[in-house]
Amino acid sequence: MKRYDPDKIISRLILSLLVMLSVGCGGYRLVGTGSGAAGSAKNIAVPVFKNNTPEPSLERNVTAKVREAFIQNGKLRVVREKKADLIFTGNINHYELRAVSFDTNDNVTEYWVIMNIDVKVKDTSKDKFLIDQTFRSKWTYSVSSEMLSSERARIEAIDEASSDFAEKMISIVVEGF
Repeated sequence: MKRYDPDKIISRLILSLLVMLSVGCGGYRLVGTGSGAAGSAKNIAVPVFKNNTPEPSLERNVTAKVREAFIQNGKLRVVREKKADLIFTGNINHYELRAVSFDTNDNVTEYWVIMNIDVKVKDTSKDKFLIDQTFRSKWTYSVSSEMLSSERARIEAIDEASSDFAEKMISIVVEGF
């Protein structure tokens, strides 16, 4: 069950407001119609992210989700760095499990998986960064008394947080949200 993240909603509202304000009175255009950071780029490289956390394999999961999102979106072709108009790099600099719900015996019933990821998107033709920012991805998961089930839920939460992050990146890089 997907839960609404108030931080995510507020972030999107603020970003939408900033985009609308930047349009100003100079004319009207639809936001989200390919007016993202990608501009006229045709392709993008997504090298394997760096993982500066003690959690193993996060970089592979997040990188795979970002690549899949760009492939599914289809507006930018995923290519090798040498052929790329844009290079999308990521550095996972924070991973945390935070207990957020407890039962009457003070046992944890829900956790948040939290990841902070430094993102840089470089335009190779202009040799400049279009994006240089840290993003946060968070997902809630429930635990049970069965250890294997709880670990499976944690891994699924990491996967969902990675997918959520990838969708944010499509919104920013391609769609302009």
